[in-house]
Amino acid sequence: MLVSYKWLQTYFDTSLPEPEKLGELLTMRVLELDGLEQKQKDTVLDIKVLADRAHYCLSHRGVAGEAAAITGLVRNIPEKPNVDVQESIDKPLVNVLDEECGRYVARRIEGVTVGRSSARIVESLETLGQRSINNIVDATNFVMLDMGQPLHAFDADKLVGGITVRKARDGERMTTLDGKDVVLDSSVLLIADDEGPLAIAGIKGGTRAQVDESTKNIILESAYFRPGSTRKTSMKLGIRTDASKRFEVGITPEYAPVALAEVTALILAGSPSAKAGPVLDIYPQPAQKTVLSVDLSDINKRLGIEVPREEAVAILKRLGIEVEEKGNELVLTIPYERLDLAIPEDIAEEVGRLYGYEKLENQLPPSGVTSTIDKRNYYTEKIKDILAGLGFYEVYLYSLVAEGDFEIELPLAEDKKFLRTSLVPGISRALKFNANNAPLLGLDQIKLFEFGKVFPKDGEVLMLGLGVENAPGYKGGKPQEEIRKAMEKLAEALGLPSSALSQAQTGEGGIVEWPLDALLEKLPEPPQATPRYEINRAVRFQKFSPYPFIARDIAMWVDEGVSASDIETVLKATAGDLLVRLSLFDEYKKDARISYAFRLVFQSMDRTLTNEEINAVMTQVTQAVTAKNWEVR
Repeated sequence: MLVSYKWLQTYFDTSLPEPEKLGELLTMRVLELDGLEQKQKDTVLDIKVLADRAHYCLSHRGVAGEAAAITGLVRNIPEKPNVDVQESIDKPLVNVLDEECGRYVARRIEGVTVGRSSARIVESLETLGQRSINNIVDATNFVMLDMGQPLHAFDADKLVGGITVRKARDGERMTTLDGKDVVLDSSVLLIADDEGPLAIAGIKGGTRAQVDESTKNIILESAYFRPGSTRKTSMKLGIRTDASKRFEVGITPEYAPVALAEVTALILAGSPSAKAGPVLDIYPQPAQKTVLSVDLSDINKRLGIEVPREEAVAILKRLGIEVEEKGNELVLTIPYERLDLAIPEDIAEEVGRLYGYEKLENQLPPSGVTSTIDKRNYYTEKIKDILAGLGFYEVYLYSLVAEGDFEIELPLAEDKKFLRTSLVPGISRALKFNANNAPLLGLDQIKLFEFGKVFPKDGEVLMLGLGVENAPGYKGGKPQEEIRKAMEKLAEALGLPSSALSQAQTGEGGIVEWPLDALLEKLPEPPQATPRYEINRAVRFQKFSPYPFIARDIAMWVDEGVSASDIETVLKATAGDLLVRLSLFDEYKKDARISYAFRLVFQSMDRTLTNEEINAVMTQVTQAVTAKNWEVR
């Protein structure tokens, strides 16, 4: 979130610490500072607000509260503006039909003049990267950035009938303010009138009732929409806005009427002849303040230090918490906006962070329990070691696939809409992909295994899958035979008869899978004290090329006294730096001569190689071979 230092200062009579120092204090206590930027006569703080603090910190008022709690300065919260209400103006006609809207506050303002906002509002918005639109829309955005409460304005004269908060009908359409045509379904919460959708609740307004230069009368909306509904709709439609971001994490519904009063005052200041009507407030289940009873000794026990009582109470009061002392017990009334404070452990965290993390002592917790080795983890690691020794490579594949029986509600991509019910299709794709790279890998066969969950109708099952695929042109062992041998050796290494893996489910080609737990039932409990000796070796990452390789073969007759290593020396010296792999793949003897066949693999780290340049290299290789009186076949 971008925060204006000048804006924060409006909450304090005393000067705040300099921006760099303030950023450091926030980082050490609650909010991470990502950067500072000078803009005009202001400093913008780029603050990372995590979900546990977003309820109240996605606003200047919330960040100012944290600054006050950390520095001890007094934060001034403005009184709710007094608005001159014209009772002759009717309240908006609103019908809330869905409980996902927990509160709906609205009022009608007549006689507005739509134009440019004041210089103060424009400067404040533009400093934070917001585009000024007009005085009505700018006022709603300003109050949202100030308080964290999203608002919306409708052109009252464009409405047909009253406002209804309801779920969309399958196939309903609307055009959003950014010109996007959206197709809706029955999971989407709407603000609508008698003619159809006006806005996607808590996310984006529509064009049909948008405020423009011709607008004279408006209806202001300040509502509370439940986090889950807003999040699902935002993900489903692919629309994320400043408003949806705040509703998704949850905000207090108590701010709705306050924000409405704030934005009304701003609009009336810019349109002196405008008149505001009375407020409509639909709030069927009002929020109750959380009250917690905590014992300071319990807090100190959790923190591992002794925080003086007076200091702990002062910290809590600086956070806006009402504190009533009853002997050793503190009865705390939590502000509405602090949705994150629900249990005594939350209070211990607040006291600890503001008292100072650096004052907490490092202590290892006492260990009175002897750790036991988990059977599944033990044998999973053992099986991995066995399979690696048999030449298999482990793969991690997606649990979400393009086709299947169980579709997820909010897929992230079209090819990841279903839960997989088998490891076989994924392993098959991985085998085929890697088989094409076999020359680069220097492998005749691709051998893969995966430990992964599948999702049948009755739950989820951890499976082990094995797969083998021959490289193109390889005439050796069949994949099915290699799988059979691997299963026998795996059973033997685990101390089981080969029949123990009879539950393996054969997939396509050389692929099998079976439930890991079925195998574990046949294995003994692992030893509880296993000495393990390892030699630590330096592991270095070797950069790989993102560019395709080219493989070429060359075969030759040589005299019986010439070895394969003699030929390799000549080939490596001639092929140059583009040669990344050289392997002997065929050898046979006839009379007094030997035929050797080599595969040369070329690849560049910085470009795609062409056939022409590799042809030139192979010409040089052939000439070098011929110069040795070896006969190229």
